[in-house]
Amino acid sequence: MVTSIKEVAVVGLGYIGLPTAAILASKGIIVKGVDVTPRTVDAVNRGEVPFVEPALGDFVAAAVANGTLSASFDTPSADAFIVAVPTPFNADRSANLSYIEAAADKIAPQLRGNELVILESTSPPGATQHMADRILAARPDLDSSTLHVAHCPERVLPGRVMEELVTNDRIVGGI
Repeated sequence: MVTSIKEVAVVGLGYIGLPTAAILASKGIIVKGVDVTPRTVDAVNRGEVPFVEPALGDFVAAAVANGTLSASFDTPSADAFIVAVPTPFNADRSANLSYIEAAADKIAPQLRGNELVILESTSPPGATQHMADRILAARPDLDSSTLHVAHCPERVLPGRVMEELVTNDRIVGGI
């Protein structure tokens, strides 16, 4: 079981991932952000925000200056992983899970055992299990006693994300 989380990898530094990373980093947790967009990675590493969200810029600038937040294209090892990637619709209106699958594929090689992997995305029922199954298929040396997987739906309003990440109650469902 995960007993102490000192380093977190946040996969996807968009409207949910970057604020989540910044809040965690402001609490002294080492956060390694991961994104596929050079503009985003470069902006975060400069202590800047690549989109508009009130108060986020101050959190990101302080966390980067303190050394608790950095960004990269590569998924690092960590005690916990937060997957905050898009889940768009396919043409047939089903969920496109390819971003979740890509994140799982990058996380799997980094696991040592006893990490927590949280899917924080608006996704359909079964997506968290799908992510867990994909990781476990890539890492048959792990099982449910050494991989802890959960879903935490995003529940924030644009323009109030930094306040709501701290004040809103959260429900987390685990596998």
